[in-house]
Formats: sequence, structure tokens, C-alpha cells
Amino acid sequence: MVVLALAAPVVVLAACFGLGRAALRLAGLKVPRGEGAFYSVAAGLGLLSLVMFGVGIAGWIYRPVVLGLAAVGIVVFARDWVWCAGRLWRTIKRFLVPVGTFNRLLLAAILVVIALDLVSALAPPSETDALTLHLFAPREYIGAHSMIYLPDNWDQAMAMGPHLVYAVVMLMSPAGAADAAPGVLHFLVGSVFVLWVWQFARRRIGASAAYAAAAVLACTPMMTHLISAPMVVAFFALYAFASVAALLEFLQKRRLQTAVAAGVFAGFAAGAKFSGLAVIAACCISASAGILVTKPGRLRGLWPAEDGLGGWKDGVSRPGPVAYVKRRGDGNRRQADKNGGR
Repeated sequence: MVVLALAAPVVVLAACFGLGRAALRLAGLKVPRGEGAFYSVAAGLGLLSLVMFGVGIAGWIYRPVVLGLAAVGIVVFARDWVWCAGRLWRTIKRFLVPVGTFNRLLLAAILVVIALDLVSALAPPSETDALTLHLFAPREYIGAHSMIYLPDNWDQAMAMGPHLVYAVVMLMSPAGAADAAPGVLHFLVGSVFVLWVWQFARRRIGASAAYAAAAVLACTPMMTHLISAPMVVAFFALYAFASVAALLEFLQKRRLQTAVAAGVFAGFAAGAKFSGLAVIAACCISASAGILVTKPGRLRGLWPAEDGLGGWKDGVSRPGPVAYVKRRGDGNRRQADKNGGR
């Protein structure tokens, strides 16, 4: 039963890795080294929910259709999900070899909590929200073979894209494991999110801060309670973090694709929970403030040469800090010339 409950979520997650990376390559999105797999799974899960939305509207939520989509995804995007699996395994191996006693203690705490969460995820769901909302809706969609209005459950008026992903894993699982599979998928998504937080902090702050950040996140009571249940919190957190990470990349490197990706991920977050509307607002405000503060010359310089969409030919078209340094340097040289070289 444990193997059956794990099989469908792992297959769906692998297909999402491949679908997401193929979409990122098609969009020409350049992401920080070591984080491509995490951006890929966030994009893949969001795109899968959109695909299933179309399938549900068309009234095609049948087991053969879902199995066919999964098979096509695994085969067509084989190179992409294999690449993501390799990068993810490399990150996991680095994560499991901390340096320093304090980091080893933090890693031990993380692994203990994750192991307990996995055991809880494999148990039959018992949370009220899971039984009355997050599992109820996918069951109704599967029974009706379509997305339908559920007037007797007002919670269904909320945006719940992960419910469509849960419908996929429930249809792909045997009858005895259908109820446990969504919880396992939610656990896997949450675990990937914790690993991404570690990788993100390690590359930008340091190893000790990275383990501390991952430990605080993994051991938070709310996280340990919800990650092992078929909820939508892990999806929302993954999308929101992807949006913030892409926004930071945009503010740092001024690539238009990363700004678009930040908006798309914020939209996925809003599709998981209405709280994602705050993520959209925060991204818009942060991007506007960052552009105004750094004064990048309006929208010029947003397209770097390495993406094949133009280039920075002079100081005027460079982003704010670079342009400022160049203009300041030119001004100093002109003043030195006037003063006889002094």
C-alpha cells in the first residue's frame, strides 16, 4: 500500500519537472545555477493545473485520459525530467553533507521532522479541511467527469488549482491508495520547497544560514501539521517563493523574462489560495519601487544581449547602478581635464 500511495505522486511530480523545464526553455528564462529544477517543478505544477482545468471544462476527467496525459508527459519530456532529477539529486547529496556540528544538528532535526511527516502523510487523512474540501472537490470532479458547481459546499467558491492536480493522482492511484496519494504529493511538494529554501539561502547567504532557514521552516508547527495532509499550503508556498525569487532576479539582472515569470508564479499562487492576490500586489509594488529606485532608463536595458533580444550598447541603456557609475566616472574625468588633470 505504501508503494502504491507513493507511485502516482512521484510520477506526477516527475512529469511536472519535465513539463516545467520544457516551458522555461521555451520561454528563454535564465535562472540561477542550481535552482533550475525548483523553478521547473513550480512551473510544471501550475501548468498541470491549467491543463486539467481545460480537461475539466471539456468534461474529459476520465482515467484513460489522465493516464494518457501522464504517459505523454513522461515520454515527451523525458530528457527534461531526467535533467531535473539529476540536479535535484545533486542538491540533496550536498544538503546531506553539512559542515560543522551546529549544521549537523540542524540537519538531524530537519530529517527527523520530514520522516515523521512522511509517516503521517501515508496515514488515512483525518483533517477536517482535507475531508470536507481538499479531497471532497476532486472526488466530485472525478465522479462527474467534469468541473461542476458544488452549491452545498461554499468553500468550493475559492480558487483551488491544486484540487485539479489531486484529481490526477487520485485517478492514477488504485482504489485503496487514492485517498492517501494527495497527502503524499503535498508532502513531496513541501519537501521540495524546504530544499529550495536551503539552496536559495546557501548560494546567497551561507551554509549555516541555509540550514537554519530550512530548519525553521521545516520545524514550524504549522508546517509540520499541514505538510503531511492533502492541503494546498505547500503549493501556495512554492508558487509564492518562486514569484519572489524570480522578482529578485529581475531586480538584480533586469531580464524581462524573469519579471514575466514572477507574475506567472504569483498568478499560480492566487490560483491555489486567494492569499495569492497579496503576492501579486507585493510583486507589482516591489518591481515598481525597484525600477524607480535604480532608475534603469525607463524600459531600456530590460533585454540583455545574452537572451538575443537586444543589448546594452552604452551607459544610458544600462540599469541604474551601472549607468550611474559610468556617468559619474565620465563626469569626474571631464572635471579632471578642466582642472589640468588634478
